[in-house]
Amino acid sequence: VGVTVGENFIVRSKMQKIIQEVSIITNATQNFYQIYKALPGDISNASNVLDSSALNGDGNGLVSNQADSAGPGSSETGTFFKHLAYAELYPGSFTVGNVLPTVTEMAPDGPFSLTKYIITQYTPLNSSPVNRNQIAGTSENVIRIGQYVNENSRVNSHVGNAFLPVNEMAKLDEKYDDGVARAGVISGHNKYSAAATDAIECLSFPSGTTSDSSGAAFYNTGSDFLCNISFNLEIE
Repeated sequence: VGVTVGENFIVRSKMQKIIQEVSIITNATQNFYQIYKALPGDISNASNVLDSSALNGDGNGLVSNQADSAGPGSSETGTFFKHLAYAELYPGSFTVGNVLPTVTEMAPDGPFSLTKYIITQYTPLNSSPVNRNQIAGTSENVIRIGQYVNENSRVNSHVGNAFLPVNEMAKLDEKYDDGVARAGVISGHNKYSAAATDAIECLSFPSGTTSDSSGAAFYNTGSDFLCNISFNLEIE
């Protein structure tokens, strides 16, 4: 029992660190937006206002996460934290150059093993492929926390491995949001995979299927499955 209590304490302590870091990232992004009238990663004149070596985004308001084949600078997710660092709004050294960075180079560490914070536009419900990790987002971009496969994973990997016990994910959502898995400002979801069977691990769908178009999925509590997390990145 003592081990279980101790493990739960450690998990919840790390979850609190996530909440704190999400607040720090949100505030830094808000300050960046107030100064440059654009989002980090997405800013279209970064090379003029941040640093001559900064890679420009397309300025459409979405922090896009493109595949490696799209070329340097195509992944705004990969340059997000580098832009914040250029603006001296977020600590750290992030590598972005002539090739897309690996996940270990372009994003800060999370408190759980092999986890990273990345910012990307959210995947809406009913999009393709189904059952990946769609959420009923109320913002266009999200802060996603997940576990990467290996240190050489590229930015389009979406740090998609799940890491948080589903019971703890449900408690987090109930405490800070609405307790509904794919609605509100906090969303828990399955690992990043196109396989429909993965969707039933973290989530329990109201229809009893692996398809959910309403955002009304709840957590598959009482199981040993894992979730990863998205927080809406709300900028005013």
